[in-house]
Amino acid sequence: MSFYVVLIIIIVALIGILVLNQRYSNSKIDTEVYARKQLIKKNKALSAENAELRSQMLSSNNDVGHHAYKNAKRELRKILDSYLENGKLKYYDIIVTSNLATKHPFFEYARSFDFIIVSDIGLINVDVKSWGEKTFYHFDVPDEHDTEISNSNIEKVVGHYISQQYHDQFNSSRKSIYTFTETVQPNRVIYDFYDYDPYQLAANNAKALKDHIEQNFNFKVQSTGVIYFSDGTVNIIQGSEERDKYVDTVSTKSSLRRIISEAIELSKHPLNKEQVDQITAIFK
Repeated sequence: MSFYVVLIIIIVALIGILVLNQRYSNSKIDTEVYARKQLIKKNKALSAENAELRSQMLSSNNDVGHHAYKNAKRELRKILDSYLENGKLKYYDIIVTSNLATKHPFFEYARSFDFIIVSDIGLINVDVKSWGEKTFYHFDVPDEHDTEISNSNIEKVVGHYISQQYHDQFNSSRKSIYTFTETVQPNRVIYDFYDYDPYQLAANNAKALKDHIEQNFNFKVQSTGVIYFSDGTVNIIQGSEERDKYVDTVSTKSSLRRIISEAIELSKHPLNKEQVDQITAIFK
């Protein structure tokens, strides 16, 4: 009798082990399915984020109307031709970045500009803006330029205050830079923040273009970014007057001419015609 009891116990134990093993296998499968779904979800999110970044690149150039765009290109040609005539420039070509395909290897860096001027003094990358709204431009958090601001400059004080208030919601100690617009409506004032800072974007991409071209051709090239507010700075409040190594902000035809003149005078790596043609060919 005891033999049958032991046998039954063994059979029950084996059944229990089989059940537990099946549950473990099912749980493992469920875990793998969940992990796979999460990975697919993450990949979709990353794809959507990349698509959004490309969309931002494409839409960032919508900050300028067709009329302002044509006028800016005409003014650039006028300035560059004058330097050709007096011998300060030898040759140049203007690349219109709206013609670049999204799969172009330099799309990510070039498309944030409207025009890329390739000449014997290097690259001048121009982003044309024509903003109709009052805009607080390039305000850093934390404010590293508070010593520049006098109490009489109320606009800058307000700009830094609003930037700080906006930044505080993220509970982040990381340095950030913001550009945002102010719209006054009956009984309210609306501050609308851009997804990117044009100044910082131009600085980063001007350097990226320089680095990638130098890697491709194994020769040095100068690269300067220019944010050109073609309607003047009536509605622009700039957070800092500090100049980045790779970008400048201008708001008049005379200041645009001055920046191009400085780029010519400060050029340390003049390019010959063959090198200019090589760079130009990349974008065409």
